[in-house]
Amino acid sequence: MAIWAGAAVAAVVLASAGAAVVGEWGAGNTVLAASGEAPAYGASLSVFITGGDKDRSTIRITVTGLRPGIRYRLFAVTRDRATHVVRDWTASSGPQEVTGETSLSIGDLAFITVGLVDGSAIVTAPISQGPATPR
Repeated sequence: MAIWAGAAVAAVVLASAGAAVVGEWGAGNTVLAASGEAPAYGASLSVFITGGDKDRSTIRITVTGLRPGIRYRLFAVTRDRATHVVRDWTASSGPQEVTGETSLSIGDLAFITVGLVDGSAIVTAPISQGPATPR
């Protein structure tokens, strides 16, 4: 039953997620920006990902609508659907600003998700890869 509920939440999140923007910033650094909303949960997510090396990315998020005192997890999901834990934290009141490092390259990322530590998704931001993004 929990799996079906998680799948339903993920479907709503993906259906309501905003489009990502791809841009170049500085010499050798690629910056991606993405956003998503989960109206049923009351959450929204803004994501900025910076990558300079092939095998390293910094993910900075701002997420609103999370419940204070609950433990959340930042996930990076690759194009082959492998899920990678980036960071855990306990929410406080107001917008949450969280930064984490991953050994994944920007070109491998499909979406960023904030969820519960059990793996269920709350809000997701899909990453649209443009021609300027290295593969």
